[in-house]
Amino acid sequence: MTGAQNYGDKVHFLGMRTSKSLALYFEMMLGNILDNLNQLSLNSDFLYDEALKFKKGDVLVVIALSPYAKHAINFVKYCRKHFDINIVVITDLHTCPIIQDSDAHLISGQSKNRYSIIPAITLMESIIIDIGKKSPHSVSKISKLNEMHQENDITTL
Repeated sequence: MTGAQNYGDKVHFLGMRTSKSLALYFEMMLGNILDNLNQLSLNSDFLYDEALKFKKGDVLVVIALSPYAKHAINFVKYCRKHFDINIVVITDLHTCPIIQDSDAHLISGQSKNRYSIIPAITLMESIIIDIGKKSPHSVSKISKLNEMHQENDITTL
């Protein structure tokens, strides 16, 4: 994901159930760097409708922490069969069923003794920082956004 032109027209994000907030966060943070993003997690009833907009070379980034949502698994299987897109999954275990239908996967690992999203957030933060470093306009874009927020009394210094 070093540049939008290298990854088709769009990068689509999907997270369901407890992974939904992670997909929203990942897309929001990358939205300050890249312009070609699409969030699918907000309305799972329209996943297949949105899939009709997929184009060759698009990337579907699925955040899937256990227990895995069957709707997400089925959607990824459908996309693998019917669309020429790249599928990337960020998950917590090697046994995630979405891995078998993905082109690439990243395993964040799990916290010991309790459910936690911290390992996945840490992995996503690393990706965001790396993409930001490789995107020539990301610093100026974020600086401009900060100026706009301050001018409109949205944030402080």
